[in-house]
Amino acid sequence: MTLKQMSELTGENKLSFASKEELFTKLKVEPGAVSLLNVLNDERKTIHYFIEKKIVNHPAVAFHPNRNDQTLVFHGEIIPKLMNYCQVTHYHMFEWNH
Repeated sequence: MTLKQMSELTGENKLSFASKEELFTKLKVEPGAVSLLNVLNDERKTIHYFIEKKIVNHPAVAFHPNRNDQTLVFHGEIIPKLMNYCQVTHYHMFEWNH
């Protein structure tokens, strides 16, 4: 998905990638290791997470665990549970037909 497509989906006009400094300050992660599992480091709960609905039903989704030299694989049904466990209120499930 491109930033333009994400902008259209979210209604946000000024989407951009976070700087290296922002990634470290907000998620304690380096570029190249950004993943949904960074939610564990989102202490201020200011990040909005956009999750494609179809991955929640997928039996094997893979994410980097805050570093890009390892990968964790688990059932997608864990994702909403993870968000709730981390008390994240800014996550949005969306459908994307690509």
